[in-house]
Amino acid sequence: VSLDYDIRELKKLSRFKAAGFVDLGNLARKAGIRNHGLRGLAAVFLGFRIPKGAQTSNWSRDELTPQQIQYAATDAWVGRRLYLALEKGASREAA
Repeated sequence: VSLDYDIRELKKLSRFKAAGFVDLGNLARKAGIRNHGLRGLAAVFLGFRIPKGAQTSNWSRDELTPQQIQYAATDAWVGRRLYLALEKGASREAA
């Protein structure tokens, strides 16, 4: 959702120009949605909250735990679903 931190961290690993990213938090704010964090948006649009446990675990380990892998997959899936929902709402408002 908030990409600034993630992009800064990625740039520490490899030099690149950030392009093609969509910040879901910005889309949510533009749509007038107050709770624009990933967990809150998932609750509003998808009807469930993403558990935080794996999010706050040690992601710098050489091997991820099954819970971390599940969290990463859920995070990616939820991000896509939220993008589609927010874009659908934005295109409906523009029409």
